Amino acid sequence: MYKFPTAIGVIDCTHIGILKPNRHGDEYIDRKGKPTSIVQATCDAREMFTSVDVSWPGSMHDSRIWRNSQTRSQLINKANVVLLGDDGYDIEPCLMTPFSNPTPGAARNYNKLLKQERVTIELFRPTETPGSYPTVCL
Repeated sequence: MYKFPTAIGVIDCTHIGILKPNRHGDEYIDRKGKPTSIVQATCDAREMFTSVDVSWPGSMHDSRIWRNSQTRSQLINKANVVLLGDDGYDIEPCLMTPFSNPTPGAARNYNKLLKQERVTIELFRPTETPGSYPTVCL
């Protein structure tokens, strides 16, 4: 159960290292200059995945993937339902994100709680040597 009353889950993206495809290979080069594919996932408070999208190349931004996702399409018009995201996403009626440069008080407390609530999704990140990604072949 989340402390945010209408939260049904958390969302995040992570990069998975791949061999650069011959076709459209440059689209897979991420901001670190490595060929990757992006995985966007959501999970609930029980740490169960509720959606996974592996269809995006590494050059795409989290917010673009979200804007084009089936998960967003399903949630955007539902009342009192939100996912908890990080600063890679824009705030929307169905997506809560942190304040940029929060002032002391309510905004800072909100960011702290949001970060604590998002721990479940941070656990899905691959654990590898810093600066590297696990590699798969597509």
